[in-house]
Amino acid sequence: MANRVVFIGPCYPFKGGVSKYAARLAVRLAATIPLEMHTYARLYPRWLFPGRSEPDPILEYNDVPFAIRDLSFLRPWTFYRLGCRIRRDAGSIDGVVLTWWTSVWGLHSWLLMMGLRKSVPLVLWCHNVFDHGRRGLLTIPVKQLLQGADSFVTHSGTERKRLESLAGGRPVGMSPLPPLHLGELKPLGEPGVMAPSRDRLREAPFRLLFFGFVRPYKGVEDLLEAMRQVSDKVHVHLTICGECWGKMHQKLQACLREYNIEDIVDIRDAYIPDDQLGAVFEACDAVVLPYREATGSGVVALAHFFSRPAIVTDVGSLSEAVVPGRNGWVCRAGNPDHLSLTILQAINQPISAASVAAAQPDAVDAWDKLTACVLQVMVSKTDKANAVRQEIKRGKHHQRH
Repeated sequence: MANRVVFIGPCYPFKGGVSKYAARLAVRLAATIPLEMHTYARLYPRWLFPGRSEPDPILEYNDVPFAIRDLSFLRPWTFYRLGCRIRRDAGSIDGVVLTWWTSVWGLHSWLLMMGLRKSVPLVLWCHNVFDHGRRGLLTIPVKQLLQGADSFVTHSGTERKRLESLAGGRPVGMSPLPPLHLGELKPLGEPGVMAPSRDRLREAPFRLLFFGFVRPYKGVEDLLEAMRQVSDKVHVHLTICGECWGKMHQKLQACLREYNIEDIVDIRDAYIPDDQLGAVFEACDAVVLPYREATGSGVVALAHFFSRPAIVTDVGSLSEAVVPGRNGWVCRAGNPDHLSLTILQAINQPISAASVAAAQPDAVDAWDKLTACVLQVMVSKTDKANAVRQEIKRGKHHQRH
């Protein structure tokens, strides 16, 4: 590619995995090709965002200094304006990569496409094709966006199949989510450190960690029901560590009282900045992702980065990242009974940190593969022009008949 690529997505100081992955991918792409990144001066208004909107406090190594902060949810015309500007400069731009993770941005993305007017190839980098727990009218802008894109990249086999069924032969690339941190954080201890022994478990509880934003689709209530079932069989403790969205904190507290497990579950209702991750993961023996639905999650890669095994459900790409018995365990989604049996298996058949480390993919190689995947699916300008001409011909044919 001789010309530059335009990358659009959230980045620091906004919180969450999508922002962190977008920032890291932008840096990787910029090291490979000339890159122009556009990001948000402001994300969601408070009435659309059930979490707390303060920025991530740890920015020392995370900021993307070349990002242009010219897009805003409350000013949707900024997307149309950007699309028009890209169209005017189309001779020096090989393509646009648009980060897609929620239909809340459907109108804005449509305006971007209206400004582009098919002048350059458009790649959709899809974290979620459709929103968690949202259906009906909110799928309309998603389908419009899918019709306008030239190619796609996603992170799970499930989402790849979904996109292929909607893409009509357009390229769909798939690359698993890489470990998020490349040298900014240090793995804990040595890979040879063993998982907790049965002797140690007689004295201290087996420590489980749920990490990340606490949202309804993540199945934390199922985890609490499973904790109720195992608490009278083994010595176990759970820490829920992450910002609760909406009324989730109140719901969890009600579950703790109903199940009488308040003494074995701690809720740390707060966003955890990167400089505290080491202490959080060091304090657990296994990480639990009891999701009822999912496309993927960076939490699995983060757990493995810290040589901690993960208990995951069989949804999305979660189970694709786990080799049972080597770096974690897989259970059925939405099934507290099966989750409780899996927790007991994790306690009775512990996995060593060495085993988790051995199964961990090379971080640099994983990021190289994702970067290459994005560039490989980008349709050439010649193919794009031919596709537009064919579309125009089909339109004229339908008009005559």
